[in-house]
Amino acid sequence: MTLAKRCATVLAGCLLSAGIQAAPVDLGGTKLQLNGAGLRYKAVFKVYLAALYLDKKTATPEEELPGKAG
Repeated sequence: MTLAKRCATVLAGCLLSAGIQAAPVDLGGTKLQLNGAGLRYKAVFKVYLAALYLDKKTATPEEELPGKAG
């Protein structure tokens, strides 16, 4: 398989699974929403993925932590 085909296959898999990854999570009876995520690359390798789940969607840190951010 060529590099281009491998990249296309990985991209298609990521796009198809994106809806599953953004689904709400239930933790101890509390529903959490995915608020943001980031993927770190080093060259062509995925090094790590970080995600932030909160009880509600927020656009700024001040919405989640009033008086504590900044």
